[in-house]
Amino acid sequence: MIVFRKYFLKLKIQRDNKIYFARERGFTLIELLTSISIIAIMTAVVFANPTKPRQQLALQRSTYQVSQAIRLVEGMGISASEVSVCGNSVPQGGYGIYFDMSSPSQYTIFADCNNNGTYDNPGEKVSVYTLEKNTFIKSLSPDTPLT
Repeated sequence: MIVFRKYFLKLKIQRDNKIYFARERGFTLIELLTSISIIAIMTAVVFANPTKPRQQLALQRSTYQVSQAIRLVEGMGISASEVSVCGNSVPQGGYGIYFDMSSPSQYTIFADCNNNGTYDNPGEKVSVYTLEKNTFIKSLSPDTPLT
């Protein structure tokens, strides 16, 4: 005997003078499609390759970081900032940025205390900056001077 209650199909089974109601077993088509779409979305998220945009963003942030450091050095030189590495005085040779190609992911801001125009003394170091992970300076080429 089949009984309809609350729009669900139930089977009325009578066995050993007891009445059992059994629902249909299995999946509906909507449940199956929902499960497959969830699995497809999760697979797409796992196997998607977002590293290229992430690398481009890291490169862009590192570029901004270096340009900010250049502006910082310009500002320190213009304002004649005193630094502790030169005995709390203004460095005679000004300030500069040193890019060491043996450690291409770092650069150093220095105060030229001995007025020789180069970073040759570790005591002239003001601060060291590190670029983002997997970002490094491959080569340096100065601008050609205006004539």
